[in-house]
Amino acid sequence: MMQQFKRVQKWLAMGLSVLVVLLSVAASAHSVEHVNHGLTEHCTLAFHQHQFAGGLANSTPTLPIQIQSVIISEFAITVCEVPFTASYRSRAPPQFLLS
Repeated sequence: MMQQFKRVQKWLAMGLSVLVVLLSVAASAHSVEHVNHGLTEHCTLAFHQHQFAGGLANSTPTLPIQIQSVIISEFAITVCEVPFTASYRSRAPPQFLLS
């Protein structure tokens, strides 16, 4: 059941992506068709496209970039050597608890 759902979902996504590509080609071909016509000879779709032509900005967006400074810190590391003595090397309980 889950594999069938994933298969349908995959085909649906593939079909929608093909539809978007075809619609983008059709829209650009339609707008090229009306390049030499006046405003009165446009179809309804092209007429409404002229109304929304300024809806999106046509310029490249610029992002302000802030340069960050780097703080360099120096640390003095002191090495201390302490002898380690293992006083208990068994996993069993101490002998005085066993008796």
